[in-house]
Amino acid sequence: MLEPPEARAVVSLGARDLDACLPWGGLPCDGLHEVRGDGAFGWAYALAGRALAERRGEMLLLGPPSPLGTYPPGLIRFGIAPERVLIANAKAENDRLWTLEESLRSGCFAVVVAVVDSRDLTASRRLHLAAEAGQSMALLLCRTGGASAALTRWEVFPVAGNGNAHWRVSLQRCRGGQSADFIAGWDHDALRLYPTTLLGD
Repeated sequence: MLEPPEARAVVSLGARDLDACLPWGGLPCDGLHEVRGDGAFGWAYALAGRALAERRGEMLLLGPPSPLGTYPPGLIRFGIAPERVLIANAKAENDRLWTLEESLRSGCFAVVVAVVDSRDLTASRRLHLAAEAGQSMALLLCRTGGASAALTRWEVFPVAGNGNAHWRVSLQRCRGGQSADFIAGWDHDALRLYPTTLLGD
């Protein structure tokens, strides 16, 4: 039997059916969440867009140096105004983890989206505690799984849609809750997620 989840401040995903997949009734905005899969960036931007719609503050986008940079019109489609985004790059993994932890703990950001190649249980605990201390949502895009202190872990893959972004989503880890699988889309006009299919157990 699952224990009742602790009370936390949450951000609505934009649809009652999706919020009901989470034991808090929405996505906690003061903890660590991990996202993997080919659709990880889009899903993370959707979650960040929801967080910025309901919370004050800026977003930090942290990753390794990239010659492609960030595409502002793409952010806008997820409700993320470019002027609310700070971009930081660090080539070394340890530098990114340190920057991520300090940024979360500072309380300066409503949401932080960070790309890492790996992390261990100790590192994830530090990041989660830093997010709690700073009341920040941490969205960690990582290529590896393993033990983690994250509140949620998502695996996401893009699927064909009707012009809007669509994903097949697997909620693989949910502290105090259960796993869930569904197909969801992003409404670029309403700036919210909506379920197209709730998959069976």
